[in-house]
Amino acid sequence: NATLIGGQWRLLRADTVRSLRSEAQLKCDPAQPPLECRPRESACLFNIKDDPCERRNLADQRPDIIAEMEDLLLRYRQSMVPAINKPTDPLADPALWNNTWMSWQDPPKTIVDQVGVHRLVREALIATVIVIVVVLLVAALLRVSSPSALMLRLPSNHKDHKRQMDTPAEQAEKTNLTIDQA
Repeated sequence: NATLIGGQWRLLRADTVRSLRSEAQLKCDPAQPPLECRPRESACLFNIKDDPCERRNLADQRPDIIAEMEDLLLRYRQSMVPAINKPTDPLADPALWNNTWMSWQDPPKTIVDQVGVHRLVREALIATVIVIVVVLLVAALLRVSSPSALMLRLPSNHKDHKRQMDTPAEQAEKTNLTIDQA
């Protein structure tokens, strides 16, 4: 269980890590019952150097330490950057995933993941509706009886693709109207 140090380098191996972990474990006397501490009701204070198993609450004897630590905690809270946690997602419940705890919603890998499938589908539907509305408007405009619309329609008995427009006099003659040529 040796750690090799050479100059600025330190070699740490798995067996050393296991040994360090074993040495770092607290060995509390199981015969001593754990101290009941209810920090929501009142603060608990422990000297973790002399009492690493936290069996003696010193809050009543050291209110000065509690005040000092609460002041320090307040200063830390005032300098904290606000959390950017996402809202709770009910689909992240481990009960839904064989009680497995794991990272939830890993970073997106594709553009579809980034913008979301639902958003892409919604935008595609909106675009489809817009195209349909435009097509219907164009079709309605083409049905309007205007000279430009008439030029676009071909008669059902045409022989070639060129439309001969009747002069106003020819149109009047077909409808039995008279035109005053003044």
